[in-house]
Amino acid sequence: MESRMFMIFMFVLLSYSVLASDTVEEIRKIHEILKQQQSQILKLQNDNKSLRAENILLRKDVDKLKEIDSRIDHTHFTAEGSADKGILPKRAGNPKQTTNVKDTTLQDISTVPASDLGVVAFSAYMSKNEDNPSSHHTLVFDTAQTNIGNAYNKFTGAFSAPVAGVYVFAWTIYSGDNGKTFFNVLVNNSVYGGTYGETDNVCCDTDSDSGTLVVSLNQGDTVFIRSFRQATTQILSNDSYGSKTTFAGWKLN
Repeated sequence: MESRMFMIFMFVLLSYSVLASDTVEEIRKIHEILKQQQSQILKLQNDNKSLRAENILLRKDVDKLKEIDSRIDHTHFTAEGSADKGILPKRAGNPKQTTNVKDTTLQDISTVPASDLGVVAFSAYMSKNEDNPSSHHTLVFDTAQTNIGNAYNKFTGAFSAPVAGVYVFAWTIYSGDNGKTFFNVLVNNSVYGGTYGETDNVCCDTDSDSGTLVVSLNQGDTVFIRSFRQATTQILSNDSYGSKTTFAGWKLN
């Protein structure tokens, strides 16, 4: 009887050991599976972060491309001049009646062709002195060093805006000794600036007067320099003292 009970006990104990061993193996396999899943989850999270970073970079690149495309469209729009009409208020005055110098249709052979229709700039000076200019006399700066856009006429002394926009003009007028000079800068026939020169009755007492003007122009508006009173001395423009009487201008936008 005791032998039989012992055998039953040993059988139960062996069965329990086998069952426990199988359970441990199953638990180990479950742990392995969990580790693999955790590794895959981490990999997916890292991939997701990378995709988000790439998406941010792509959005930045798209924004840059949109900005470049907008600039190209704006440049083309300005070059075509389609935005130039009607933007600025119409200025009073007759743009054709600007100077008392005989008009001419001759081309300025010293001009520099514009590589971009948006670029307009000129710089010119008088090649010789002018004695006691009378009232309403337009100064003619007959030597054009720069004339990008061909908007300055060296035969009339007038600049004609090829497109509407904001322009800057600068000038320097040298006056001889013992006298006075009186000049205005006009847009069409309206005064926008001027200079006054005065020298003493002393040998070689010269005077230089300069000015700057920033102004909005419509297409076809003209800018020139004209005396508003009789000068009592000459206008100097020679190499004796480096006294060049000059006129320059350029488009800002």
